[in-house]
Amino acid sequence: MKKNIKKSIAIVLMASLVIGSTNNTLVKAQKKIVMTKSAKVSVGQKFVIKLKNNKNKVKWKVTNGQKFVKITQKSKMSCTIKAVKKGNAMVQATVKGKKYKCKVTVVQPKKTKKTKAPENTNNPMITKAPEITNIPETTATVEPTVEPTMVPTEEPTKEPITVPTEKPTVNPTMAPTEEPTVEPTTVPTEEPTVEPTIEPTKNPDGIIEFVYGDDDIDDIINCTEPFSLKINEGVETIYYDSFEDLFNTNMVSVTIPASVTNIENGALSHCKNLKTIIIDEKNTVYDSRDNCNAVIKTATNELVAGCAGTIIPQSVTKISDGAFGGCKLLTSMEIPKSVKVIADGAFQGCSNLQDIKLSEGVIEIGVWTFSGCKSLVNIEIPASVERINECAFSGCSSLTNINVSENNKIYDSRDNCNGIVKTSENELVTGCNNTVIPANVKKIGNYAFENCTELVNIQIPDSVTSIGFAAFKGCSNLKDIELPSGITKIGDAAFQQCTGITRIELPKNVKELGECAFLECCSLQSINIPSSVTVIGEGAFSECSNLTAITWNENTYNSVDEFLGAFNNK
Repeated sequence: MKKNIKKSIAIVLMASLVIGSTNNTLVKAQKKIVMTKSAKVSVGQKFVIKLKNNKNKVKWKVTNGQKFVKITQKSKMSCTIKAVKKGNAMVQATVKGKKYKCKVTVVQPKKTKKTKAPENTNNPMITKAPEITNIPETTATVEPTVEPTMVPTEEPTKEPITVPTEKPTVNPTMAPTEEPTVEPTTVPTEEPTVEPTIEPTKNPDGIIEFVYGDDDIDDIINCTEPFSLKINEGVETIYYDSFEDLFNTNMVSVTIPASVTNIENGALSHCKNLKTIIIDEKNTVYDSRDNCNAVIKTATNELVAGCAGTIIPQSVTKISDGAFGGCKLLTSMEIPKSVKVIADGAFQGCSNLQDIKLSEGVIEIGVWTFSGCKSLVNIEIPASVERINECAFSGCSSLTNINVSENNKIYDSRDNCNGIVKTSENELVTGCNNTVIPANVKKIGNYAFENCTELVNIQIPDSVTSIGFAAFKGCSNLKDIELPSGITKIGDAAFQQCTGITRIELPKNVKELGECAFLECCSLQSINIPSSVTVIGEGAFSECSNLTAITWNENTYNSVDEFLGAFNNK
């Protein structure tokens, strides 16, 4: 029996050691991925860029300066590059969506021939001149016999050296060794890099032209004049972040070659000054039909990228995710009847978009489609629209007029409420600065007024029983709000960051306060929690820095920890 117990204890100890070592292994596996930050490589040489602690799939590419550096070998832990031409390049590794970058500077190899000059000066200084002068002194009395013997033995080595060494050794040798090492190296290295930027090529319209992959990316980024960009033939994929460095540049035009067969969503998003998009006529996957200044997928008639100069052709059926995202110069847009779907974030962040016309035919408006369109004032929803996704108009702080066609069977803007109501559920899904919530609305939907920063007052009718997730989040100018007695639930983050609210009276029938419901309401000074409340989510009143008076019922909380979690102020 004792032996069995000892044996069991031994097994347990061994197991704990194995588990302990396994845990250590797991800890080691979670080390932070680190990549070589920069490298200096001579033309013709290779260099290994290391990606330490990575065990995941990695995508390597030269994002800038493809003509200066080529990738010759790839692995999860490293990438071997070869320096082709003098200039700067950027090598990028993407692991699980996270990017790691290494800046590569390619320099001309040092010329080794010039190092031989000092060798010539050393030989004469060590010279055997003293030996030569000594021999004639000892045999000076017999001149005829010395000359024949001296000529064959010392002519190739001694006599030619003694003559030039005594006079030229000191002065002439020092001058050539110093001059070639200083001046010739600095002059050729500076001239090629400066001249292309000073005198860039221009097209007939006077616009500077750059070739992506040939010209130095720094010259492109730092160009202070409007410029056009031509992508080299041979490029097959334009990634969503390929033009990341060009978002805030003066690029007004881009030309895409026939070789491109894949353009990821949002690839041209945020190129704020882009007005012209040209697709090579030989491209079999994409086109810019009718000089529309857009990228259209030929087989599906899907517009995947647009710009401020885009006119959407009548044949387009879908506007892709992020197609116009961040287009700062876009002020108006007309969506033709052929378009059925306006996808997620299609016009997100178009901060100067003032007018958008949705033609009859649009069926779906995606998530965040017009989010952040701060200059948008009016919106007309046609009868054809069957689905409006959450946050479609979030952050449209200037929006004052919303109207839904009377023939729409899914949505309405009853009583000229300046809002969008889902008819079958009496749910207000979108509001604005001038919204008057109709008396028969039962729910204020998720994100309905999110980031409506100009909203100051809102009257919530007695018919409303619940306020959805982030319904009034970020309404920073919303003042004191009165909640009707019919409300039973206030959703997560419903009034988060409503920094203007100083007081709020919770109705006696409310049962649930969601997580972060009043998070960061920094002007809120007092709160009275009625006995009807049975659930208070974590962080409901967190970071309410001026909250000094709290009244609650003793049955509201199940524990002290729950109380502290709701009011954890920082």
